[in-house]
Order: sequence, then C-alpha cells, then structure tokens
Amino acid sequence: MEKKIMEEIHKDVLKKYIDEIQKYFKRRILAGEFNIVESEELRITIKVDNQYLFTIWVAEEAEGIEQFGYNNFINLGEFQECEKQQIWNQIEPHIANEKEIKRQKLTEKIEALQEELKNLE
Repeated sequence: MEKKIMEEIHKDVLKKYIDEIQKYFKRRILAGEFNIVESEELRITIKVDNQYLFTIWVAEEAEGIEQFGYNNFINLGEFQECEKQQIWNQIEPHIANEKEIKRQKLTEKIEALQEELKNLE
C-alpha cells in the first residue's frame, strides 16, 4: 500500500515538473526567444535556448498555428487564439522574407528561361 502511495506522489511531482517545463518553453516562444533553424512552406522549426527543437505548423497563418510532428523536445499542448497570434507575429516577418527570396529566385529563373527561349528563335 505504501509503495502505491509513493508511486502516486512521484507521478504527481513528475506531472508538476512537466507542466512547468511546458510553461517555460511556451513563455520563451511567445516572447520570441528562439531562433528559426528551418523554414518550409507549411512549417518552421525553431530552437529555444540554442538546444531544444520545436516544429510549428504555419500553413494557415495565425489560425492554424500548432505544434507539428514528433521530433519536438516536449509537447506544448494546445495554443490559445491569442498565443497563436503572438507566435504568428514573431515568425511572420521571417516567412514573408522567405517568400520574397523565393519569388526573386523564381523571377530570375523565368527571365533566364525566357532569354534561352528567345535565343532559340
């Protein structure tokens, strides 16, 4: 009986620690205290404290913000709407910059192909 009580106490303590860790990382992310290490069209991977990776789904802008995949350091749980907007505000400039770079590269590629096509005439 005593062993069972101790196991329950350990579970409660562990749950408290996990909750605190989740809150810590959420606070860091909401404050913009992370680095973007990878950016794709539908998701980004961020690093908190230069060590802990989290992948965030960004396909539907702020409304669709959620943790994505299984390679995350810890599950952060659901984001509230105001948290989603905060995260989006932090990452949107990076995403906009990435889109502009991609647009420029595609424009250059189109111009090069048009020039090549012109030379074939």
